[in-house]
Amino acid sequence: MTKRSRKAARSSGTVLVVDADHALRALVRRLLESRDYRVLDAGDAAAAEQIARVYVGPIHLLLVELDLAGASGLALADRLRASRPEPHVVFMSADAKADLIRKGQLAAGLPFIRKPFDGDELALMLRAALAAQR
Repeated sequence: MTKRSRKAARSSGTVLVVDADHALRALVRRLLESRDYRVLDAGDAAAAEQIARVYVGPIHLLLVELDLAGASGLALADRLRASRPEPHVVFMSADAKADLIRKGQLAAGLPFIRKPFDGDELALMLRAALAAQR
């Protein structure tokens, strides 16, 4: 990606990242902050719900692992959007999207990114999710 296209891929907004893997959350934080996003992160559903309750500003996007320990990323997204309707949602998993759809863990039309991903891929996915749901 060229410097110009990287700049075009930049956006601002607040992203809540939910994944049990601390190293992944730290990497995503660095990738998104370098693209002018504000990043909140949580290691589990309970922490994400607590952040959503106390965070004063808008949360523009929820980037959530589908298979959280003791919880479903889909269920978490539903709960958060019940009290905060503004977040757009992108689901992530190390599993292939087709496998998740086949198992009934993900609907075909939901925004999804497969781990591992790079910064450019993530930035483009988030921009597309935000633009498609406006």
